[in-house]
Amino acid sequence: MSTLLESAPRGDLRHFELAEYSDRVRRTCELLRQRGLDGLLLFSQESLYYLTGYDTTGYVSFQCMYLRADGHVALLTRSPELRGVRLTSTVEDVRIYADDVRKNPAHQLCDMVRELGGAGGKLGVEYDAWGLTPKRCRMVEEAMGGFATLADASDLVSSLRLVKSPAEIVLVREAGRLATNAFRVLRQYIAPSVRECELMAVMQSEIFCGGGDFTSGRWIVGCGPHALLVKHFGAHHRSIEPRDQVQVEIGAAYKQYHAGWAQSVYVGQPHPRQIRLHELAVESLRASLAECRPGRPAAALFHAHARVFDDAGLKTGRLNASGYSLGATYPPTWMDGLPLCEGNETALRPGMVLFPQAFVFDDMHGFTAGVGRTVLVTDEGYEMLTDIPLEITIK
Repeated sequence: MSTLLESAPRGDLRHFELAEYSDRVRRTCELLRQRGLDGLLLFSQESLYYLTGYDTTGYVSFQCMYLRADGHVALLTRSPELRGVRLTSTVEDVRIYADDVRKNPAHQLCDMVRELGGAGGKLGVEYDAWGLTPKRCRMVEEAMGGFATLADASDLVSSLRLVKSPAEIVLVREAGRLATNAFRVLRQYIAPSVRECELMAVMQSEIFCGGGDFTSGRWIVGCGPHALLVKHFGAHHRSIEPRDQVQVEIGAAYKQYHAGWAQSVYVGQPHPRQIRLHELAVESLRASLAECRPGRPAAALFHAHARVFDDAGLKTGRLNASGYSLGATYPPTWMDGLPLCEGNETALRPGMVLFPQAFVFDDMHGFTAGVGRTVLVTDEGYEMLTDIPLEITIK
């Protein structure tokens, strides 16, 4: 039943040494045993990449990786993934299910787990995964009914992924360099009559030509009223006016690891109200960064962010979160598991990569301001990975 792909092309597109992957699997198995789990059903593409290097968008279809508590890894997937598994991952035990809409592939998953000794055991499941849709979840629970006890273990691998190893930090730094270079290009190119899509093109070109990848989330590039959206949308055809506000939030990815920044840019002389909003956004971000050190809860960054705006009478103009963690992620988002918001008491640790940001809106006048930077939590505090000046940018 195993497919070892002996005849498939063999290459080494893995981004880390084998010892790095072995250590990640070992630490995951330690957590499995601590929780009394016999194995783990992995549906998050981020987890598959982290544990084995397996790099794919195949999670748009049914697939599952089974990690037994002794470290054995087996993957159930579709035939188009065979060569990618061989080229990018450490996985040797690969099972292929047929593309047959009349059949439930979770039954073959059940057969695979049974063959590997999982019958009657307690299995963790990554329920919080883009690859496990509600429909697929029902398919898995139907197949596993009476076969094994299932328990939510969505946080198991993601908790390990929060703290980056030295080898991962090398890749994050490169993503930060690419993102910073894109800002420099933006400052050179932005001008009246330039379209939003043209700004995106020159920044994306800088990242791609520098060795970067597609990011897992869509960018924010909006001028005029589009600057108020602070969301990812598909038009990007508006042209910059002679006196205009441009809100930009982009990310760069390097071998799936992300770094990003957010910045309001003003073409022509900004209104005094816009200048004041930008000053408050910078003050808010600096207040958050003052809390960015080991041992502080993630919520402390949000509280510091909110206090600045609330004291200025702008509580309704701010957001209810002030950022999130970044890492090696896949579409649809580069947000990675650790929100900076009310109630999140997760303690910061060295090696975490965060994207604190501060946005504020004056809806009455149609003004906005925002800043955000990627930082690495260090032993003493933080290191800025997207090293862009915080002062107001006027072109």
